[in-house]
Amino acid sequence: MYIQVETHIYLPTYILEYVVDGRVDPDMFLSKATPARFLEVILAFYPHFDFTQDAREDDELLRKIFIEMVALRLSNVVMPLDVHTGYFQAPFNTPVLSEPQQSSKRVNSSADIDVSRTDMFNSNCLAYLRVGQYRHAAENITCFTNTYTFLNQDEILEISNACGDAEDNLHDTLSHLKGAYHVIDRIQLLSRQPDITPTEASNLDHRLKVAITGLRLNQQMFDSAVRDVGFLLALVEHHENRFVKHQSTPEKSGPNKKTTEQDSTPPEKSV
Repeated sequence: MYIQVETHIYLPTYILEYVVDGRVDPDMFLSKATPARFLEVILAFYPHFDFTQDAREDDELLRKIFIEMVALRLSNVVMPLDVHTGYFQAPFNTPVLSEPQQSSKRVNSSADIDVSRTDMFNSNCLAYLRVGQYRHAAENITCFTNTYTFLNQDEILEISNACGDAEDNLHDTLSHLKGAYHVIDRIQLLSRQPDITPTEASNLDHRLKVAITGLRLNQQMFDSAVRDVGFLLALVEHHENRFVKHQSTPEKSGPNKKTTEQDSTPPEKSV
């Protein structure tokens, strides 16, 4: 998985109204901030969150997200002494590790923000999808759905994204395989020339053996890439079908009853 290091964040100037001793006071922010300000600060840290209109106006939801996901991170921000623009760049006291290019996450209610669920999926499932360990990820998804019953829309989307990566890899391995055949055919054509010398023939024979070894490796990589794509397509289809089945079964959300509102719009459940 690719990890990026964040050293700063852009925040609205009004956040300075809540600074005490060089740090934002979360309690002060909670007591005085409006829903619009909660939303803006949350999006500064989680720009991939896509809030519905109802969620944007849900003060209780925004406070919950701020407390569980933002307050601690905000306390890591070093506030500048003097700012003259609407937004300012503030450094983190300690660099933050994060995953780049996170998929958009629809937020409609508090049910869509389950920190424990997100952490479990990201660490046990998504981490392996991102590095191509698809079968390990699938095994962990089985354990995940033993707890949460089914995969929601965002979780299934991550498998679909992994499938896209696997298809790109398949395309690359096909290109390498074609290149390997090209090299072998070219060597064989050269070795059939009537005026070839014994030394040239010996060199070509050596090159051919090396090329055949490379061909076998490329063939193995291609076969593995084909299997990966087929496996992920099946995994996506399986969880989409499980999701649909869950939708048609009223009030059955599994062991811990952890459904999400977003789950009642798109794809799926357990492996």
